Amino acid sequence: MAKSTAESNKAFLANATTAKTAQNLVAGLWVTSKQNEIAHSLQNPGKEEITLYRGWKADQLKHLNATGLKVGDEFSLEDPPLYSWSTSPNIAKSFSGHHGSVVTKAKVPIDAIVLSDLVNSAGSYESETEVVFKGVPKQKMEVTQTY
Repeated sequence: MAKSTAESNKAFLANATTAKTAQNLVAGLWVTSKQNEIAHSLQNPGKEEITLYRGWKADQLKHLNATGLKVGDEFSLEDPPLYSWSTSPNIAKSFSGHHGSVVTKAKVPIDAIVLSDLVNSAGSYESETEVVFKGVPKQKMEVTQTY
């Protein structure tokens, strides 16, 4: 008779160490990042960067001290964390929100991509054309739409 899931998980956790789990996670992310870099490079031959779009809600802009932006304005984040962006401006627009929100575009190095729908989608979010990239210091974003 097979062990229950709870028993299997308990046995796994008893043998796992934080250091080994972290080491495996880092190795897995490195492989995933390389797969995405290859996929996006093949999709954008000869380019080292791609244009991505993101919708920013009014409360996010307030938190970032980036209110009052107009189309054509540029801004950057001091210490950019991971954010999900899209290769589609229409998808970014759908996530931007209402009054006080904006849509931005940025040129992002392909080698900064960590996850994307090209490699990592299980199918449920494929239409979002989502891309997650590691923070690029002083990443410039241009406002393309305001609401």
